[in-house]
Amino acid sequence: MTYNSKIRSLRKFQEYTSPRVTMNMKNQTIAVMISLLFSLPLFAGELIKPESILGKQELCISDGSSIYIFAPDKTFLLEPLGISGRTIKGTWTSDSYGIHIVGQWTWINGFSANDDFREMDIHIGSLQDTTRDQTSMLTASKHKIYECYFLIDRVEKKKKSEQDGGGQPATRS
Repeated sequence: MTYNSKIRSLRKFQEYTSPRVTMNMKNQTIAVMISLLFSLPLFAGELIKPESILGKQELCISDGSSIYIFAPDKTFLLEPLGISGRTIKGTWTSDSYGIHIVGQWTWINGFSANDDFREMDIHIGSLQDTTRDQTSMLTASKHKIYECYFLIDRVEKKKKSEQDGGGQPATRS
């Protein structure tokens, strides 16, 4: 291979790869810009730790189909946003692992067992300082729903012997 043919091969290689490198850089730049644009609402406003509200005032969050209501007296209520859905009535406790809920699970406008008691562990991320109003379909009470991300970590049916406590929180080992 002569010197001139090596130069031509190198130039063809550069012409072939150069637009792709430029396109990849443009695509990466666009992807970063879009990510920043969508993440701006997460950074807007002040973030509140759920621990600062839990037990002091009512804390309400939603997953889009249900409202999770944590009352200051340690009672818990989950109710659907619509005319049908899952309900939970019980109690909650919090510790370093998150929030532990024990309650009776029923269904509105559907069949459900009278003895369906379950435990649920939930982790709530930081709350946005903005809320939206929601009126309960069951009690017609008004609630302020905090925007946040949360994770349901565990749901477990309670054994018959544990149900005698009437939905009282079980101790965690």
